[in-house]
Amino acid sequence: MRADDGPFIDRTKRKIPISVWVGTNDNFFPLKDVRATRDLLAAHGIKADLTEMKGRTHDYYSHSDEVNKMVWDFLKGNELDAEPKYERYKWQ
Repeated sequence: MRADDGPFIDRTKRKIPISVWVGTNDNFFPLKDVRATRDLLAAHGIKADLTEMKGRTHDYYSHSDEVNKMVWDFLKGNELDAEPKYERYKWQ
């Protein structure tokens, strides 16, 4: 995300918690960019957790059991307050 994406974040009706897991050696998503995204979301009222996996790369499959457990723990601890509702947005 870019800093100027803030107005788009502010348009969200539900501030659904987000969690991101990233390897500290991920070549696809540099840690500084992921941290900036977390900070931008948080600055606009969205709970954004970040787990930095030391020494790891973008390779999810080598650690999928560990990551999947953390994902399920996050989801269980952040149950939505209402059923999801599809809504079409019209951007201008």
